Amino acid sequence: MRIDVDLVAEQFDALDSNTHREALLEAIRSRDVYRKLTEDLREKVEKLEIGLSGPKSQRFKAEENGQLSLAILAQLLGSDPPADADPKALAEQLAAEAEAEAEQAGDADDGKDDETGDPGAHRRPRKPTGRRTAGERIAKATVEIVPDEVKRLGTDAFERIGEERSTTIERRVSSLVEVTVVRPKYKAKTQEAILAVKESRAELGTLPEQEPESWITISARPELPIEHGMAGPGLLANLIVRRFDDHLPYNRLENVYEREGMRLGRSTLYGWLDALRGLFAPLLEAMLMDARTAPYVCTDATGVLVQAPRKCSRGHFWVLVVPGRHVIFAFSRKHNAEAVDELLGDYKGTVVADAHSVFDHLYGADGATEAGCWGHARAYYFKTLASEPEIAQEFLGNLQVMFLLERKFASKSRKQRRQMRATKAKPIVDNHFALCHKYEDTALDGTPLAAAIRYSLNQEVALRRFLTDGRLPATNNISERNLRRQAVGRKNWLFVGSDDGAEVNTTFATLVASCRLQGIEP
Repeated sequence: MRIDVDLVAEQFDALDSNTHREALLEAIRSRDVYRKLTEDLREKVEKLEIGLSGPKSQRFKAEENGQLSLAILAQLLGSDPPADADPKALAEQLAAEAEAEAEQAGDADDGKDDETGDPGAHRRPRKPTGRRTAGERIAKATVEIVPDEVKRLGTDAFERIGEERSTTIERRVSSLVEVTVVRPKYKAKTQEAILAVKESRAELGTLPEQEPESWITISARPELPIEHGMAGPGLLANLIVRRFDDHLPYNRLENVYEREGMRLGRSTLYGWLDALRGLFAPLLEAMLMDARTAPYVCTDATGVLVQAPRKCSRGHFWVLVVPGRHVIFAFSRKHNAEAVDELLGDYKGTVVADAHSVFDHLYGADGATEAGCWGHARAYYFKTLASEPEIAQEFLGNLQVMFLLERKFASKSRKQRRQMRATKAKPIVDNHFALCHKYEDTALDGTPLAAAIRYSLNQEVALRRFLTDGRLPATNNISERNLRRQAVGRKNWLFVGSDDGAEVNTTFATLVASCRLQGIEP
């Protein structure tokens, strides 16, 4: 079919400006609709990939996106670095400059934190590499292997001139032990013995009102964690660690103890733990009261299924962390403000948390202070990589430098951190929010980029809080790391049997996690 170009030109010229404008607006609307549809489809594909292969590591590699990081570092250093420069090395240079500036300003101290709960305190020691030696708690045994000819002819026929040693780590069979406690009874025969028995009875408050015909003495029965129970402290400690540190469900624990020599039903195992819960209640209450006096706390929550007759209902595990002091778990049926109040009470310090609305009522002139989590903020931009890779990389390259600096600042005192953040981290934070305003109007509503920018701008005051307080961490990752304990356990035991079962879980998860925090082997 032949197109009459002159006729088309005449028709186009006949269109008025309003028609042109309407056609253009319609084209823009169609473009935005298809663009949003494309981004939605990319996001769904990414979620399907995560469902099939698991979540991806939120790691922004400098060697793959080095130019972005170098551009940001150049602004902070005030000079153009070489094209082949390592962003990590430049970030270390920035940290060194910030430390020197802090010392020159006289704001540095001896490197020790003057308040507990500092993000630089209680850093985990680096794991040793190479061949490991046996620990001090491991029993030692020596096996000497004599040649057959020496055994046959005897040592008199040979002269021992040396030896060769090699070490292996073996394991003895784990087993239960039945301990029978024998308490002999004695009858006092001499006057001296009678006086000794009377003094002992008087100290115990068991002195009889009337003089007995004979004075009999017997040792007191050893105290047990569960009165008149058959489980000793060692077995109960082993049960707690296997259940809440190794995350073994009760049916597997049944099999473990049966292999070790005795069948212990899951109802028996749970009954022991339920009985022990009351023993630790005063300790947990004291830990919670102490946590509510800390200058800042970190908190987060995760869901858990609770067994019910027809189908499982939903509950929530909460974690409250005072870095360097406590890790406290709690359970609630609902994820709401009432659950937060039960955990935090009338707390007036700084709360490091995500931007969930359940925490909003805490903040105010007479309430707690909100501190945001840059880890949550960064996660939004990772979700944007599929739909807006160039813009997402610009945001992530900026944040990468900040996180590199924070790792260098972590070992410093809070005063040094405050000074170094003010000189080096603040420009990066300012640049982040400048990028947010730059792309705010062009990001389509409902897209991952719009959600990421909206989160950052809504949380700007809270996200900037760490810049002015050297005690505060830049992220709430410590809460998420501790909640991971529950997530790992949840993959094994799937659900809790009841609300009481959830309370048992939080009691012993608190003890085990707090021991780990203090470097104590549970």
